[in-house]
Amino acid sequence: MENKAQQIIPFKMTCSVQSYSHKLNKEAFSLLTTGKSNIFASDINEESFLLSFVNTMEDCKTIDHFATIGHLCLSYFIMALNIATLGHFTWEWNKFAPPLYKIVNPQHEGINAIIGLQLKGKGKENVENIITEKEIRNAFLLFIALGKEGESNVRKEYLKGILHLSLDFYDIDFHREAFGNFYRSFESFATERVLKVRKLQNELKELQKVIINFSKGNTELAEAFRDLYKLRSGQIMHAQKKQFEIKKDDVLKMKVILDLILHKVYQPVWEKVMKDFKIQREMGLLNNSKLK
Repeated sequence: MENKAQQIIPFKMTCSVQSYSHKLNKEAFSLLTTGKSNIFASDINEESFLLSFVNTMEDCKTIDHFATIGHLCLSYFIMALNIATLGHFTWEWNKFAPPLYKIVNPQHEGINAIIGLQLKGKGKENVENIITEKEIRNAFLLFIALGKEGESNVRKEYLKGILHLSLDFYDIDFHREAFGNFYRSFESFATERVLKVRKLQNELKELQKVIINFSKGNTELAEAFRDLYKLRSGQIMHAQKKQFEIKKDDVLKMKVILDLILHKVYQPVWEKVMKDFKIQREMGLLNNSKLK
């Protein structure tokens, strides 16, 4: 009789993940290098790592089916890593997307320059932050919690924000788009998941209340959101007022507020997962990774 291992097609999907906010190290990733989980990390250096997902489902028989599942899992993990660290991690594009401009110098045959959509450098983000084992643990548990939620607009807007925040095209940045993505993700999550309503009556007041309740009464954070709300109203969603450059710091502030709310809401979810003996046994790595 054919055993279960022989019935499963071991499809594998990988992607390189770039860190813009933390220095990485192999020790912190010990949870994801044991080989006991179907999502794992390898080729870890200070700036990037290889994230892989392997099929463990008997009913996954085609590449197209696996590609859909693999993309969801890898993207959920990247999202979880951003939230758990309050940092900035995204897919590595090997620096360039397909070329958009090609410059030829007729004085030097065979020599030309190619300009394309490209990833930014480290920028102003604090790359002195060193990632910790606890942050990777929290990211892994949050990844499990997010996966149990099913598909949502929150995930898509969040990941769009991560991608936009990383891109540059000559004199064009995508900060305005990234801000809008993180804001929509926050508003959607706060409205539907936290407040459990279909529509906000007083947007600013109600969203500030969410921030205060989930940040242990941090009124300064709520006031910071007031400025971001004004930015959203006058610069992001409407263009009736004079438009000016959206600063990267504004985008990061919006992302941090979103990350804090997501982290607080999902923490009891992953804590429940930790208590589930079946999940612990399937992970097969709780004790080895100091998950307490």
